[in-house]
Amino acid sequence: MPVILAEEHWSLWLDPAMEEVAVLTELLVPCPDDWLEKTPVSSLVNSVRNESPECLTPVKLPRSLF
Repeated sequence: MPVILAEEHWSLWLDPAMEEVAVLTELLVPCPDDWLEKTPVSSLVNSVRNESPECLTPVKLPRSLF
């Protein structure tokens, strides 16, 4: 699971001198839902060989009967 932090916590998280595990652990909380957005993309993303802008291009999902 990636760590998603508010910008004001970046320097604390990345500080190599920070050794207080309890302080860092307090940052490990789920991020707000409105920080993330899901976007359908093509199956090109399924291969590490593909490193092109098309991997980020949104695609339309096929219509469903349900």
